[in-house]
Amino acid sequence: VETLGLLKGLHSALHAVEGDAEILLRRAMHEQTQHFIHTVMGPVTRKAVKYDKRILKVQLMHLRNLCADWMDGVAIMDEERMKSKEFKYESHERDYPARSVPPSPTQLWLMRCTVRALYD
Repeated sequence: VETLGLLKGLHSALHAVEGDAEILLRRAMHEQTQHFIHTVMGPVTRKAVKYDKRILKVQLMHLRNLCADWMDGVAIMDEERMKSKEFKYESHERDYPARSVPPSPTQLWLMRCTVRALYD
């Protein structure tokens, strides 16, 4: 009986701690995904749009449409804006809101397949 009580107490303590860690993990996953899309793949996407590399542009814009999140009023799919020098020199680290919602498993799978197809 005492062992069951100890296990139940341990379970409730772990459950209480797990909630905060889970939220932090979700937020970190969202942050990493958005950093990859906006900061790492952003300049590559801009070059593909600017120099009209059709196949690459289609794949990168599809990736951006699939995974990118953005703040109110920031149109990240506007090709004319992406070609501009202002877009090139702006910092895009905060173009997306901080959320504690990670990408879905399907989104991650599609993102991995698309990126893998780009470098294979």
